[in-house]
Amino acid sequence: MNHTPETVELHAGDTVLTLHGGAVDAVDGLYITEDGIEGWLSTPDVKVTSQERGIGDGAHDIPDDMIHYAARTITLHWAAVSENRDTLQRLIASMGITAGRHVTIRVMDGEQDTYCTGYASVDVSASWADRVLAKNQLTIVCPRPERLAWAGRRFQLSSAGAGGGGGLSYGAGGGLAYPLSYGSVAVDARNVGVLRNDGTYPACPVFTVHGPMPGGVTLRVGSDAVLSYGQPVGMVPLVLDCRSRTATVDGLDVSRGLTARGFPVVPAGGSVPVVLSSAGDGYVDCLIRDTYM
Repeated sequence: MNHTPETVELHAGDTVLTLHGGAVDAVDGLYITEDGIEGWLSTPDVKVTSQERGIGDGAHDIPDDMIHYAARTITLHWAAVSENRDTLQRLIASMGITAGRHVTIRVMDGEQDTYCTGYASVDVSASWADRVLAKNQLTIVCPRPERLAWAGRRFQLSSAGAGGGGGLSYGAGGGLAYPLSYGSVAVDARNVGVLRNDGTYPACPVFTVHGPMPGGVTLRVGSDAVLSYGQPVGMVPLVLDCRSRTATVDGLDVSRGLTARGFPVVPAGGSVPVVLSSAGDGYVDCLIRDTYM
């Protein structure tokens, strides 16, 4: 029975290394040993400080939004396999892609395909038994501790057009008639979408706004939250990152242009509707990934 992950990929820039799970066979390559991956499915250390009650039992209550986690440390146990010493050396040298830059570790195991990104160090054993250089370790420290689904959910919101302002139209001198009926068009509205998180930990979406949006962009999220950027959006996209709660253009922080900061967080196993209510000829790419801790 295979007790190791099926496949692990290490991504550094445009380079990808593949480590195979299961029993080591006759094929030259990199393998995950039976020690597997430490720190992958476990939660990182909890960053919570409790204060004991002066009177009464126990400590003061800790609300859910005050429970946070430290960086995730992953230890991957791996082996280079070859009967040829030169090939073995090349396999070991290939792990050098992890030095001096960020590395993404992708673990494909059964139904789960998730990844983390961090900085790495490699520990190579000096011993070589038969055709295996064993007991090697790759340690990756991931400042962002969440495991994210490799395949994200993406959809696009179209703006109301240069002449429209989004929302409901009252018509020419008409006004709204009650009870309201949105009709079948509302279901297929191009400016409406749903952010869904099938993971077990809250997920933070990313919105990429493509212009022209001369009046900026406004997203209405959930029942009453608003995320709005008041400056024009041109040819260079605006990125709204809900985890860092920032706005950037071409890598530069332009968060000062935010006029409303209702950055959405989608709960585990939940969903949040989002509506683009801005005029212009642009659109918004929405990305969310199932998230795990």
